[in-house]
Amino acid sequence: MPDTPKKYTVALKRYTGLRAVWPPTSKWKLGDYVVRDRGFFHRIGNITTDFGIDAESSEGPPLEIHFQTSKVYITKIEAGAKVDEFTDNLGAEAKLKLKFKGNYSFFMHSKPAVSAAIDAKSQLGSQIADKIEKWRHKDWFVISEVYRVDSFVLLANETREKDIEIKGNVGTVTTFLRGSVAPEVRISSLAGMGLKIVGNQSGPIAIELFRVKKDGDIDFV
Repeated sequence: MPDTPKKYTVALKRYTGLRAVWPPTSKWKLGDYVVRDRGFFHRIGNITTDFGIDAESSEGPPLEIHFQTSKVYITKIEAGAKVDEFTDNLGAEAKLKLKFKGNYSFFMHSKPAVSAAIDAKSQLGSQIADKIEKWRHKDWFVISEVYRVDSFVLLANETREKDIEIKGNVGTVTTFLRGSVAPEVRISSLAGMGLKIVGNQSGPIAIELFRVKKDGDIDFV
């Protein structure tokens, strides 16, 4: 199996401090408990539906996820000339060139991610330790925060160089850099890419979670 999923989870953690949902937009939610196997988290169930423990939550500030790893090179062209940044002339012809040079290089840009978080995490840890005798303290983790997006762009190569062009006007190309893909934007072939999500998926993409110790204390991972 290619190493793309594992490399992606490492890259997202490095650039955002968050754990990746894999596959992206899997239907995970607050209070789900998961197990880690070979670097990935797998859902087992939910503490409310399985054990009757309620976890009150609230919405947190939005988070914009924008990063590319060091071997991704970006060239911006407006009206036929290379520019450092696009102007506000939204109708001008524009092109974005992406060069993926290193193995397992990533380009990720999202619309603002909406976050929801469990409020009283420490209290929840105490409840789990007190009420659930069969809780596997070393192996199970509780999802305490979820980041959901309506649209995002995630591209990655694997073991060969790849050049991609995104063509349109300044407005549509700038929108691409914000995680949305307008119908009129033109994207060159994505054949051979290890990951190629271009604005056509929505759902959870990142989480925070913790492990509950036997005494009810929690450790974030």
